[in-house]
Parts: sequence; structure tokens; C-alpha cells
Amino acid sequence: MSQVDEIYSEVEVLRGLLTALMVNWGQLKVRIEPAIAIVDRVLNNPTDNSIALFIEDMRDLDKYFRDIQVMSNDVYLNQSIDKTLELIGRLMGPDEKIVHGSLSYQ
Repeated sequence: MSQVDEIYSEVEVLRGLLTALMVNWGQLKVRIEPAIAIVDRVLNNPTDNSIALFIEDMRDLDKYFRDIQVMSNDVYLNQSIDKTLELIGRLMGPDEKIVHGSLSYQ
């Protein structure tokens, strides 16, 4: 399997995880439904613009989910969010920054 196929497959899995979160916790629909639309756009037509929008939204979604976990004591919700965050992290890769002329990972 090529690297592109693996990434595409993981994006499809992410769509499934987001859909499951939205179905099982309806109050998350307001935020997750637009994220699914962005994922669909990347799956259907992966352009530079759709991928850039996807990356930006996944970073925002990561923060959103972490905020929910701080406030939630629902074990099943938090486990589902953990799986989703793990996949988002794999797709986004390490954060890279240039610090004083050298590459730094966060």
C-alpha cells in the first residue's frame, strides 16, 4: 500500500470516528458536522486548499476535544475522544518549529 493510500485510509477512519462521536453524543453535532464536511472535501477532491483547510480545522478540533475532556467525566466519551485525538495526531505529524536556526519538535 502506498503512503498516499495509507493516509487516505486513515482520513476515512477519522471520518468514521467523527461520525460515531456525533451520533452517540448529539450535543457535539454543531462542531463535528462541519468537520466531517471538511474531511469529505479532502476525500472527494484533495486540493492544496482543501488540505490546508483540513489541517487548520483538525488543529482547532484537537483543542475543542481537549477542552471537552477537561470538562467531561463521561468515560466513554473521553475514550472515544482519545482515539480520535490519537488519529488526528498521527495525521498531523509532529509540530515543527525553527528555533535559533535548528529544527525543534513540540
